[in-house]
Amino acid sequence: MNTPRVWIIGNRGMLGQEVSQVLEKLGIPAVGSDQEVSILDLEALRAFARERLIPQSPGPRPLADSLSCPPLNKVKPSDGGERHFSSPAPHIWIVNCAAYTAVDKAEDEPDRCFALNAEGPRNIGRMAEELGAGLIHISTDYVFDGKGIRDASGNLRPYREEDPVAPIGVYARSKAEGETAVLNTCSRAVVLRTAWLYGRFGNNFVFTMLRLMKERDAVRVVADQRGTPTWAADLAQAILTVLRAPTQTYGIYHFTNGGECTWYEFACEIHRLGRSLGLLPMDRSIVGPEDFITTNVLGTFTLLEVARAAWKDRYPLHDPSRNSCNVLFHHISTDEVYGSLGESGYFTESTPYDPRSPYSASKAGSDHLVMAYHHTYGLPVTLTNCSNNYGPYQFPEKLIPLMILNMVEGKPLPVYGDGRNIRDWLYVEDHNAAVWLVMQKGRLGEKYNIGGENEWENIRLLHRLIEIVAEETGKDPEDLRRLITFVKDRPGHDRRYAIDCSRIKRELGWKQSVSFDEGLRRTVRWYLENRKWVDHVRSGAYRDWIRQNYGERK
Repeated sequence: MNTPRVWIIGNRGMLGQEVSQVLEKLGIPAVGSDQEVSILDLEALRAFARERLIPQSPGPRPLADSLSCPPLNKVKPSDGGERHFSSPAPHIWIVNCAAYTAVDKAEDEPDRCFALNAEGPRNIGRMAEELGAGLIHISTDYVFDGKGIRDASGNLRPYREEDPVAPIGVYARSKAEGETAVLNTCSRAVVLRTAWLYGRFGNNFVFTMLRLMKERDAVRVVADQRGTPTWAADLAQAILTVLRAPTQTYGIYHFTNGGECTWYEFACEIHRLGRSLGLLPMDRSIVGPEDFITTNVLGTFTLLEVARAAWKDRYPLHDPSRNSCNVLFHHISTDEVYGSLGESGYFTESTPYDPRSPYSASKAGSDHLVMAYHHTYGLPVTLTNCSNNYGPYQFPEKLIPLMILNMVEGKPLPVYGDGRNIRDWLYVEDHNAAVWLVMQKGRLGEKYNIGGENEWENIRLLHRLIEIVAEETGKDPEDLRRLITFVKDRPGHDRRYAIDCSRIKRELGWKQSVSFDEGLRRTVRWYLENRKWVDHVRSGAYRDWIRQNYGERK
């Protein structure tokens, strides 16, 4: 396998740090430079190359004579289109991660923007050509006009490498000019276009949103521009693939993660995960607790009113007999309405409500509304309160799917506080069976607790998940354990939930059918085998589907 020497320009930026860590982990020799070596000064670049990159030898020699790769015929695209041709891999690579990235500010300082995004890359291209080196230059989808291109069926499709560029604005024009400069000056150039880059280092949209969400009660975010957020660590792996290839095909390539969303949807996801990880206060938000109240309280009220109006002649007032009506309003709730338990005891159907968060308070309110409609209007209702569910089709931000997917993707495994919070886990198919049984045989106006009778500390659960994911994927469990990251506990995080479900067992004959270990393994396999569904949900595309199929119906 080819093991080149690598020069990372912009090594202290977001992408530069990711690339540096990848190369260091693999033992690939690399040097880095940032603002101390100006990309606008060709002589400074040459001096750095002589001192840090080229093997020392007696006597002065031209840069290109120090290497065995002869120059290639240069590529000079005039239209920004891709150019591909192959050659043996070079012994030295330059990875240019440096750029001016303040898109809006560029309109006020175009000279600086063009200097860093066009003149600088031109110097780097010349430097690479003199060295006989390969050059990976990072560019952006902003070089296109953003209007999209339609396929033969009239549907919008993603931009391709061969599509003509049509930059709009100073930043976009500077990046397009930088691409042309690199391809005109370096015969071994790979222009790697990406989109909406974010990551663990440097200044990027994620960190900006987290800062603004801490400082402000409301944040305004663009909602009419769509793109593909791309994790910088994934782009670093793509760069590594280029560096390690035994032969090279030069030209323009695209690399992004999957899916798409608007900046607003991206910000909403940052906000939701920020709150769940304890990085944001619970009472400041873009959407905030109002969504819980709107959905759980007003939404339940609306359904009750609709049912009462539609069914007014289908059940006799205040008759609790199932034989006297053929309609039923069943309400599914949560054990969180009961509050938090100590080290012992269980929630029963008679446990007083004691919600501790806006979510659990909104669910408690909806429970009370349902029972009030039964007692006031005679509406035939049943109600169930369940413990923590897990299984297929659970949204990826929930604990078990989040941990599974983060393990697969090599991302941190965040654990609240000391990880000793206890939850009672119930497999979703067992929950469904219990709900159906209550709807068929449960007494009207009564509530039933549904639990897994399966208490696990979060940290203990995580270690068991690590074992199962390692078995199913072949990953090293110790590598996965090193991803565990303890984060500040979130406000209102109840210590222990545990359900006493003896009533539904005694009165209706229900029992759990899936062991926890079997349920976890089924769940892990489902998420491993259904990544398309996961990507669809993560991208926010499901929201578009809901709007299209429900929101636009009259």
